[in-house]
Parts: sequence; structure tokens; C-alpha cells
Amino acid sequence: VPHDAHGSTMPSSAVADMGWTKSAPITYMDDVVAAAVPVNLHVGCMGLPPASHDSVDSIPPMPTGGNLDNKRIAAGTTMYYPV
Repeated sequence: VPHDAHGSTMPSSAVADMGWTKSAPITYMDDVVAAAVPVNLHVGCMGLPPASHDSVDSIPPMPTGGNLDNKRIAAGTTMYYPV
């Protein structure tokens, strides 16, 4: 969405030049809102290198590990991989 000028910010026309449009001006909310965002850290990718020297896709988990987004994996967790 092309942005409107706000404060000292002058947006470029790069987005509009790609054909993106908006139906109305953007309303900016400058008032500070008190908010608390809970943080739940977790691991993303972990594991062992595969036997192959070829590139591998880390998105699907493999026997050697991979993309393991799991909030239950934390400090003190033991993970077992077949070696």
C-alpha cells in the first residue's frame, strides 16, 4: 500500500509505481498506547548435518532435525537424533 507523508517522513513512489493503490488516505495514530506483549521464546531450526553434501530443505523436519518451531523446546530439554 502506498504510504502518505507523515511527520518528517516523505515516502517514495516505488510502491505506487508498481501499480499498488489505496482507496482512502491512511490514518496514523500517534498516541502512545500502553500494551504488554508476552514473550515466549522458542527455537527455530536445530539438528545435525545430514550425511549428504548436497543442499537440503530445512522446512520439513528430517531425521537429522530441521524446522522445529516448538514452544515446548526450552532450556533443559533433551533432544535425541539418530546418528
